[in-house]
Amino acid sequence: MARNTDICFRDLKQRDADARDELNQAIAMLTLKQTNNTLTQQETDDLNRLLAVQARLSRAPKLELADPLFIAARDALNASPGLIGKRVDNHKDGVLEASPFVFKGPGVPKRGPAHAVKIDFDDVTRISLLLGYLATDSAAPPRLVWIHTPARNDPEIVADQTDPLWASFCKGVYAAYGEVQAAFPLALLTLPILDDLGDPDGTGKIKGQVDTSEFAQLIRKLQATGVTAAQPGQLSRQINEMLDQIQLIGQDRPVSDIGIALPNFDTVTDYDIQARNVELIGNMICASMLEDLNAFRVVDKLAELWQHASLALPSGNAGNLLYTYWKQTPNRMSEAERRNFYALTIGVPGGDANGSANRDFNDLWMRFVSSVSQFMRQKSVDQIVRATFPMSVMQQHVKKAARDLALNLSRYGYGMAYYAAVELQQQIATMIQLLSDQDIMRVYGARDMWQVIDAVSTLELGGPKNSSRYRTLATCGAIITKWLARNISRYTQNTSVAKVIDDIDVLSASPSTAGPNATTRPTDYDMVNACELWLLETATVDTQVQELTQPREAPAATSLPIQIPSIARDMLEQAGVPSLGMGFSAQRH
Repeated sequence: MARNTDICFRDLKQRDADARDELNQAIAMLTLKQTNNTLTQQETDDLNRLLAVQARLSRAPKLELADPLFIAARDALNASPGLIGKRVDNHKDGVLEASPFVFKGPGVPKRGPAHAVKIDFDDVTRISLLLGYLATDSAAPPRLVWIHTPARNDPEIVADQTDPLWASFCKGVYAAYGEVQAAFPLALLTLPILDDLGDPDGTGKIKGQVDTSEFAQLIRKLQATGVTAAQPGQLSRQINEMLDQIQLIGQDRPVSDIGIALPNFDTVTDYDIQARNVELIGNMICASMLEDLNAFRVVDKLAELWQHASLALPSGNAGNLLYTYWKQTPNRMSEAERRNFYALTIGVPGGDANGSANRDFNDLWMRFVSSVSQFMRQKSVDQIVRATFPMSVMQQHVKKAARDLALNLSRYGYGMAYYAAVELQQQIATMIQLLSDQDIMRVYGARDMWQVIDAVSTLELGGPKNSSRYRTLATCGAIITKWLARNISRYTQNTSVAKVIDDIDVLSASPSTAGPNATTRPTDYDMVNACELWLLETATVDTQVQELTQPREAPAATSLPIQIPSIARDMLEQAGVPSLGMGFSAQRH
């Protein structure tokens, strides 16, 4: 099997393109604040640094990169010449490059001559796998800076080694390198197979397309199942099966396609709020909306129709997907089990009557959404008439509503709920693949999965639902919970000067927005827009919004489940207070 060194790693290209867009957006936001004379000294320094980086990118677009993860990894590897053995250079449109070091006495090694030995397949394997591990583990790179270097062709955009993140990132690089060394023999066998699978025309004339994150996840899965280089077995078949699982899970998909970004187990907590717990509630909201849309029932009905030969499908991918879905039925979460988790985490009616539902969720959620909406409405009026709106909702109102809601989400995100959210994500990914299959869409004359759902609901399930409404609510739920998880420090600071929402940017002519990535990296504008859409889709009238924004004492609750002795739990359950031992509030009767 070919061992090409010119493999194109598509995620490196995409990350660099995304980084350039984010750089331009950050500069535009800071420039707008500068125009309004609202820049702090720290923001002024950041703007100057970003402008220098942007100017260098404009002067040398083919020489320089903007992806902080790649640049920081490159600099960390080059600071320790013994790791790779060569100097890691910038990739060229996703193709890795390296050159030898030349040592001229003590000190930092210099770059070798251009005609020296080029990168080999071992180098490509080590570097790409290391980058994949860093990306998969969400390593936080330091910021970028521009420095002038005397070497004519040396990159001048580098990682800022004075950034506090530099030390922790270097530790992550060394840990990832150790994992690379342990998996290296297996990786050497795996990468050529991925290269062949990524060959666009199957001839090898065009560079293969490989994703470093998928490469890293695949190696970990192979190792977890006991596959080694000494006993590879049917490696190609195993790689294909595991690659299907990895690609089904997916990352950073917009919820317009109903993809869910997995929470990070290692997220640091602030103010007793765990970010990964808050994030997983977004998964539950998304799954609950799909449940109300009948999406899960539609897939079950398709499998039933196909099993009974009532669905005319040609032999192909659709049949394979439906057979696999039917075969895995005993291992899949049932509707009753899903509804139990919806009730437990977001208080949706329909779960186990003996369970402990999150009865405070809806009230806290609507209070936060309404507070954000009312605050921005007040700011909009004030911006127009330069007057103070009576009973205005200030930043502290939004801060309290956000803190109360996040504490609730964090508390009910403990335990099995996380694993249920991961399984639901996999079910949703399988459902998307099934409903988006061309053969199934052709049978129902549909252009997308939503029309398939409408058609099957109309023909088999008693009538269609409002798919646009549920899609919007699922998207808004993911954006709001992700914003809460990413901005914990904003609403847990007790100082009155801390801004929860950058209202100047939100109300500007060109507000900062993550666009299709709003469900994974939402800006303040994305979150405010999601709150407004939620109120519109749930038909919440203005009088309710104003009433909900009035301050209220937060419900009494612990920040994490508290275990109590079993004898006390039994006594409480006999008295009609079930499941208090899990740390949840008693049911109200």
